[in-house]
Amino acid sequence: MRRLPDRILIELDEHEPSIVVALGDLYLADAHGELFKRFSPADGIVLPVLTGISRQSAADDPESIARIVRQGIELVTAIEREGARLGRVEEAHWDEDLGWTVVTRHDASQRAVSLALGSDPAKRIPTAIKAMAVLVDAGYSPAALWADGHESPGRVLARLYGQSDEQNEQTIIAKAR
Repeated sequence: MRRLPDRILIELDEHEPSIVVALGDLYLADAHGELFKRFSPADGIVLPVLTGISRQSAADDPESIARIVRQGIELVTAIEREGARLGRVEEAHWDEDLGWTVVTRHDASQRAVSLALGSDPAKRIPTAIKAMAVLVDAGYSPAALWADGHESPGRVLARLYGQSDEQNEQTIIAKAR
């Protein structure tokens, strides 16, 4: 704004990136869920990626998308508070029907783990942590955990690295007994 006789007022809104949002192209979003910039590798930022939102949805209903982005950021923050127990979040995926799935990676193993946490992920994180600990202590390397059950919230299904589906099923049944 120009203020006569000799002043100019400049107002800046600074956005701090909190997550990368995949909408075909990648965009940076701030803690309020606002998409504010197209992501570029030159940005030098390493953040989790939020997937599952369509470009059309973002254009048609930006407020709903901002709400989903905020939920994704809250989920990533909650998992990061747990430190190394679940690993570093690489991706948070939103599905209208299935809820939240998070892909994490432990630095030591470099293996990704997919964590299906459903529509109320904050309640499911402690269950996923316990299941992960039990499996790792028993010498297993989980590839996926489904801790999203509504009927049995304490029940977790697992798929393990290095085992066939039949071996996975036998291992899970044996652990349940």
